Amino acid sequence: METIIVRAIVSHPSAKPSAIMALAVAKYRSTVLRQDIEPMLKAIRGGDDALALLTRATVAPGNTATSGWAAQLAHTAFGDYLGSLAGSAASQIMALGMTVPFIAANQYIAPTRNTAPATLPWVGESAPIPVRAFDFQGLLLKPKKMGAISVISRELAKRAGGQSAVRQMLHEDAELALDSAYFSDAAEDNVTHAGLLNGVTPIDGYAGGDLSAFQEDVGAILAVIGPRNSGRIVYVTGHYAAERISLKFPDFKGAVIGSPAVADATLIGIDAGSLVHSFGDFDVDASTDAVVHMNDDPLEIVADNGAVADPTRSVFQTDCVALRILGDVAFGARKPNAVAVVEGVTW
Repeated sequence: METIIVRAIVSHPSAKPSAIMALAVAKYRSTVLRQDIEPMLKAIRGGDDALALLTRATVAPGNTATSGWAAQLAHTAFGDYLGSLAGSAASQIMALGMTVPFIAANQYIAPTRNTAPATLPWVGESAPIPVRAFDFQGLLLKPKKMGAISVISRELAKRAGGQSAVRQMLHEDAELALDSAYFSDAAEDNVTHAGLLNGVTPIDGYAGGDLSAFQEDVGAILAVIGPRNSGRIVYVTGHYAAERISLKFPDFKGAVIGSPAVADATLIGIDAGSLVHSFGDFDVDASTDAVVHMNDDPLEIVADNGAVADPTRSVFQTDCVALRILGDVAFGARKPNAVAVVEGVTW
């Protein structure tokens, strides 16, 4: 079983075809068909970029202590992958904020400011130019590993259209995983990255279910994130609620994004331009021998006390392939009050 390992230094996410997705699909098909991966990559859209990420066992893998390893080849890979998740609200928001690379210490201190941006007054000839003193602090970004395993039948790769089906399934899994973590209220610990809603006090939805209730909810959000905002405010809710807003309130000009991980009765307001993101290492791997716990909250297959996780699946016994994608992500707000949330909306 070959693990494909790369190091990515990311400038910004984009919507172009993801090299990582091409790599994942090719890895799945090469495992199923027992064929070399490189010819398959050449036949897949985005595969040419993915070829540059392929690292054989004879090459020393990159690590977090080696600055710039493979940066020339993969400097946008993981960001491009996240940026290609069109059904993810987090993916779209990441493109609106600041993106910075991790350094060799595998962390980054992003500058934040406590003062308003400087004005640019006119200056007379030979007159002194105004000087603005800034009060900067730092936001420590420390990466946490996000990942997902998709179990797919071997037969799918052999069917017409199987490649498109695998790509779509991986997209859907990754979109839900990313948004669930991004719009979470979870606190940070050794494993978990703090969600954007961590520490944010929910606002109760306004009663009535009509235009006035919607306007009150949006007004409550703007009262929190509106002052000194970046001009890139977005609203996030469930997919159904996002469509409902466009139908019920067609005159509303705010940017509304649907998310698979946000409830329809929740409306999140985000000053997207005040967020900062960073992306680090990732790896793609496929196995035909693994035993996996088929659960969104997985346990050890056999715990120290002898308890056995259920349900489990042997991908060898059931003729499937387990495809795993892992990557390091960090994000945070460069100013206070960049996020607000209304729960229990009535409209």
